Amino acid sequence: MFKQKYWVLFLDFALLLLVSIALVLVEFGTIPHLQSIGFFCGDPKINYKYKGDTVESHVLVLVTLIVPYITAIMTEYFTKDTNKFDSGRYEWLKESLKWYRKFILGVIFVFFITNVGKMLIGEPRPHFLDTCHPEEAKNCTNKYIDQYTCTNKK
Repeated sequence: MFKQKYWVLFLDFALLLLVSIALVLVEFGTIPHLQSIGFFCGDPKINYKYKGDTVESHVLVLVTLIVPYITAIMTEYFTKDTNKFDSGRYEWLKESLKWYRKFILGVIFVFFITNVGKMLIGEPRPHFLDTCHPEEAKNCTNKYIDQYTCTNKK
């Protein structure tokens, strides 16, 4: 039983490390996009002004990481079975951390699958022309551009 516990932790950590490395490589462009994402000149779907983030980063972290952690701890504490947790005083905390570890692995895998989907079937964001200012889009009319260079320095 003791070896099996470490094997599961090792496997979780190895998967987490593998997915994290793949995400970093994709985000920094080391692994190129599998599909060239182009655009049509004058496409109204990509001609909106950039308005900033809808959800701020600290709110996103709070809601996706901290609230589930607190929920897991409170759930394990208030539903602890006194017979089940006789082996230790803070066994409920260990149990909640085990559930939280599984939750974090799930969040990372969903993030990875979402990014792979965006790479395979993605399209430019609605504010693409405002944030990128592609050189090739300045003097074109209704043609498809698949090779472009962003000129926005902001």
